[in-house]
Amino acid sequence: MAKVAVVSGGTRGIGAAISKALKAAGYTVAANYAGNDEVAAKFKAETGMSRITRSAPKASPKSVTKLGRSISSSTTQVSPATPCSTK
Repeated sequence: MAKVAVVSGGTRGIGAAISKALKAAGYTVAANYAGNDEVAAKFKAETGMSRITRSAPKASPKSVTKLGRSISSSTTQVSPATPCSTK
């Protein structure tokens, strides 16, 4: 079974570092971000990670559903959940 990690705030700062470290450790990383589309696009291009989603307001059902859909097509179990957002 594939190892999957969800990193909230995973495209900038410490969240990006955690996303990259988890990818290097063999995880499929699903990272979300709050609103800086340029930084997220750059992160996606640099890392090759394809499961990058923009979140709705924190903890909204829409945001959680969108993030879940980004990982559910290829995996059945999510490993760690790592919140790295400062908002």
